[in-house]
Amino acid sequence: MRSYLRSLNPQLPRDVWVLQIGGLLNAFGNGIVVPFLIIYLHNVRGVSLSAAGAVAAVNSAGALVSGFLAGTLSDRIGPRRVLMGALLVMATSIAFFPLIRSAWDAFALSVVLGFGSGAF
Repeated sequence: MRSYLRSLNPQLPRDVWVLQIGGLLNAFGNGIVVPFLIIYLHNVRGVSLSAAGAVAAVNSAGALVSGFLAGTLSDRIGPRRVLMGALLVMATSIAFFPLIRSAWDAFALSVVLGFGSGAF
């Protein structure tokens, strides 16, 4: 496995590989959380299953949109600042998830979380 990874492009710096592995783990973590988010919204917060599924979809839509904005911002203010901002947005939105009282709260937080995830 190690020799295969080295054959891909050995000129890439270690920091690039670390960042890409972090992105992979982040995507995997997001994929694990979504089913539990739907269960939480339905069983704990009383959101219908269809609305809870739509909340998960809105998260992905927000991520898709923010990727373009994050690329532009990276060119203007630097990728490190964009990454730090994205992580802050993600952490803040997740911190507010226990305060969800309706489907609209979940939609709003999911869009914000998606924006942070897409910028990451």
